[in-house]
Amino acid sequence: MTCPSFTELCAADASSVLAAHLSVCPRCRGLVRRLGGTEPALQHQRAAVTTHAIADPPPRSGGVWTFWAPDTDEYVVGAVLDAGASHVLVMPVLEHTQWASDADIGLSAGVLGYQALAAVWASDRLLIEQAVEAVGVLSEQRLARLASGYDAFFGGQQVPDAAGPPVLGDSDPRLAAHAAFADGLRAFYRPWSLLHVADELGPVMQHRRQEVGLQLDEFSERLDLQPAVWAAFEAGQVDPVQTVPVKALARAIRDLDLLVSRRVLALADASVRAHYVLSPQTVGVAKARRRRGVTPRARRDPDAAAAAAASYTSKLARELGL
Repeated sequence: MTCPSFTELCAADASSVLAAHLSVCPRCRGLVRRLGGTEPALQHQRAAVTTHAIADPPPRSGGVWTFWAPDTDEYVVGAVLDAGASHVLVMPVLEHTQWASDADIGLSAGVLGYQALAAVWASDRLLIEQAVEAVGVLSEQRLARLASGYDAFFGGQQVPDAAGPPVLGDSDPRLAAHAAFADGLRAFYRPWSLLHVADELGPVMQHRRQEVGLQLDEFSERLDLQPAVWAAFEAGQVDPVQTVPVKALARAIRDLDLLVSRRVLALADASVRAHYVLSPQTVGVAKARRRRGVTPRARRDPDAAAAAAASYTSKLARELGL
């Protein structure tokens, strides 16, 4: 029985989409009930912090780091299982070992200076900009143990050397403890999940704008853009180089509380590469074609698109303070 990711359990439609799994998994059922029951109504308020310096050097596999989130004053400690260019896969580390289950792995005091639990069930991805400070390093053996536990749990297998017995039913008190911890974790995983609903920046921003209840006309007017232009960008139909000024895009990113990050730049890069086209080489050729009743076709050039994307995202990075 493969459990869904933490982000999937936090989705608004988790109860219906994951119904088959929830009917047989008391842990996930308990988490969804708690998360769904305490989800606050969305109110669009600009976050106080949208930019955070990238740690130097950035997190690598085997590091134990503290991580921040825009909507909380607290940090979470997590072991980095894998690190990419824009995100890290993290297994949270808890101090409260009395709530250990078969989805946790115990860590001795030699790792962090105190006994702890690595919460396999709560593993998910964070943006690399959320890393604050390295507080420890796992040995290769310990990293392999956590990675094996992660693969086993999310592959529907038993976690090797689990720290506690299985959760046996909805009345197990450990479910309430796990759910309380999950409440706090949502703020940490949300920046990554908001930026992974699509592979281009426009559709990502459309999803977020609709989520917070901002109307298209109102939002495009705020950006000093025609509604049809912004709608086409959100639909992933136009080249942002030709349609969306960098300053307007940077304002939209901040107004929608998307965490300023490398992931944002990667999405903007993808938008340009997907839709950038070259104009006809000469006006004379275009006019001649029009006289013959032929509309000149836009020409795609991957190298030109890559160069345009690099230029556009570089300007966007400066505008966002990255």
